[in-house]
Amino acid sequence: MMPIPAILPSIYTRGPPSAWIRIGYLTSDNKVKSMPLYHRQLSSGRSRYDYRAQDNNGVMLEIGENVKWKDDGDSVHVPGYGTYIVRIYSEFR
Repeated sequence: MMPIPAILPSIYTRGPPSAWIRIGYLTSDNKVKSMPLYHRQLSSGRSRYDYRAQDNNGVMLEIGENVKWKDDGDSVHVPGYGTYIVRIYSEFR
């Protein structure tokens, strides 16, 4: 008698996130301070992203996880720094 193969449930994944890409910068309201802005797409075909900013000491700051695309002029809160305005480079608009 042949053994009956076990049927395992399918696990669907969306694949790994993309690499971090510098897409613009953040400026403070008084336009004196700025920080580079990075994002990565969570998986192909989805419009969800993770966002990071980099402070003057090279420390990466998480500013958004699994969020929709940020547009030029949007406001974001940077932990420990306050509110900043998103400035997207023209090739990413």
